[in-house]
Amino acid sequence: MRGKSRHFWLWFVLLGWVFAGCTSQLNYPTPFLTSLSPASILAGQPSFNLTVSGSGFTPQSTVLWNGAPRITLFSSTSSMTAQILATDIANAGQAMIEITTPSPGGGTTTPLTFTINAGPSPVPAISSLSPSGASTGTAGLNLTVTGANFVSLATVTVNGNGRRTSFVNATSLVTTLLTSDLAQAGMLQIAVVNPQPNGGSSNTVPFTVSNPHAGGCFGESNGFCRGRRKDLSHCERHRIRL
Repeated sequence: MRGKSRHFWLWFVLLGWVFAGCTSQLNYPTPFLTSLSPASILAGQPSFNLTVSGSGFTPQSTVLWNGAPRITLFSSTSSMTAQILATDIANAGQAMIEITTPSPGGGTTTPLTFTINAGPSPVPAISSLSPSGASTGTAGLNLTVTGANFVSLATVTVNGNGRRTSFVNATSLVTTLLTSDLAQAGMLQIAVVNPQPNGGSSNTVPFTVSNPHAGGCFGESNGFCRGRRKDLSHCERHRIRL
């Protein structure tokens, strides 16, 4: 019995050692990222393949674009290719590229910067404004500018002064007219400016700011005439410009 017990423990230790060895072999290597090809591109281009180089890559490794996974093709332990979407490079800026490998082992690399350069801007054009006018005293008003050739960094101007602009797409921008823009009756000149290189200013389109009391019936604002048909002739006789 004593001999059998000794053999049992020897087998137990041997199996534990083998199991531990197998477990250590399952650990993925730590990935390292050293270069990107290409390292930059012009904004507005179609989708493309990005080649990443480094070491410690595995078939389970994935390329991350600003933290989001992209479809990745494993080539070797030192090279992989990722499919970058057209929407990823629609606007000028920078993206952080990383490689991540799952556990056990694995890890995420230090990021490298991918640059999206601004392409040449076209000359913008305005076709319409919505709304096309407002009354004096209106609080901040959202204005939708419709046209063509707008870029992500386009700016709507009011009488030559830039306003914070939200890019919707190449044919639509949204800005907010300030209360001060609508303080007095008159015409505001609305334009869109695309940045350099190229770019420039669009045609100008007038936005009408009207005084709702001008030419109105005296007392309309306080209900003197509103809804009182018998008083209409009286109002017409006393119509004045405020």
